[in-house]
Amino acid sequence: MSKYTVRFIFALTVALALFTSSAHPAFASSGSGSQDEAEGTVSAVGAGTLTIAPKNGGASMTFTVDSATRIRRGSKTALLTDLLVGDKVKVKYNKATLLASKIDAWSALSGSSNSTSGKKGEVKGMITSVGAGTITIAPKKGGEPVTVTISPATRIRRNGRLATLADLQIGDKVEVKYDKTTLQASKIQAKGTGANGNSNSNSNSNSNSNSNTNSNSNGG
Repeated sequence: MSKYTVRFIFALTVALALFTSSAHPAFASSGSGSQDEAEGTVSAVGAGTLTIAPKNGGASMTFTVDSATRIRRGSKTALLTDLLVGDKVKVKYNKATLLASKIDAWSALSGSSNSTSGKKGEVKGMITSVGAGTITIAPKKGGEPVTVTISPATRIRRNGRLATLADLQIGDKVEVKYDKTTLQASKIQAKGTGANGNSNSNSNSNSNSNSNTNSNSNGG
């Protein structure tokens, strides 16, 4: 075998090696899926998943969230469980796997993810739902429902009396002060016609019935 033949075979081998090394990354990157971004409103928070209604319409999108997903709500680092239905979000994700790499969320009332840092908010409206540690309010001025979290530190009054979450009822008119970042309620003023709201009328009716009974017995 001549020197030229050996050189030719060597050059061909090198060329094939370079072609192979340059080709494989291309196939790998196309298979792993490119990054994309979606913006919308949180419609469901599951165990390791986040579903949003896209801002521009269309079908709901459900993303997978894992320990590597970076999450912020307002100006603070957050967990998936900190996100609430109704929050506005921007999600960066893998188009092939729908795995979220980054989630930026903020309260629907704040207007942007950078305006909620420690600010206090207030909402007036009607209670539409009472949950385990939460209430949802339909704002008087319209807009999306607001869900706030209730803690032992939340001061609650209903019809002028001290109350608990269990005393609040759907249909009550409320004024709620809360933290815009955490949606933690600090104070709730509620007015309603059920339970506590009927206590005065019941006492009045009882007193009236007693007076009627006394007057009848005296008259007899």
